[in-house]
Amino acid sequence: MDSQLLLQREASAKGYTLTPLCQVSALPTSQKVACCGGLLEKIVAESAQDCTVLLRDATGTVHCAIHGAVSSRYPDVLAAGALLLLSDVTVLVTSTLLRPVLIVCLEHLAALMLPEGPPESGQRTAVGLASSASLFMDLPPHQEEVVSNWCQDTVRGVAHERAREQCIGSVAPEAANPAPTEFIIPSGVDSDEDCLQLADDL
Repeated sequence: MDSQLLLQREASAKGYTLTPLCQVSALPTSQKVACCGGLLEKIVAESAQDCTVLLRDATGTVHCAIHGAVSSRYPDVLAAGALLLLSDVTVLVTSTLLRPVLIVCLEHLAALMLPEGPPESGQRTAVGLASSASLFMDLPPHQEEVVSNWCQDTVRGVAHERAREQCIGSVAPEAANPAPTEFIIPSGVDSDEDCLQLADDL
């Protein structure tokens, strides 16, 4: 069955209206999205705290930072071809030069369908197999206070990393100088003004 149809059917069953990823990626400011989802196409970047993946639906793609607590509990969530249905998820918009990022913690994972085959043996009890009424797995409730703190840490980490990426992009033309110069970007640089000041100093 078509992945988009599966997502729409599961969202409707849970009382959500599915937002297309093309609309999510076009949001001008950081905000919450009631429901969206997509097919995990590939892993873009990994760190000790989270993993950034590319989600795709029939309308487009969006980057998604998945907290380590999610992949620790459901390792197959990072498998190419997995279908993720997300609810009340934050879209982080740091700059018009960088694509928005979905910040996903345990509390935002509304449903999960693995690409093919049953979930890992260690997950059968915790998650349960898909029922005959739905191909998605039923996910147990999570401790909201704990996962909210985790999610705040992920938001701060992703925002800092993307601010650093933007600053590197701002000073990139200086690297064309034939005489290479080593420099360290201060960890506190997190705005366009600071990036421009850094470029002037160089």
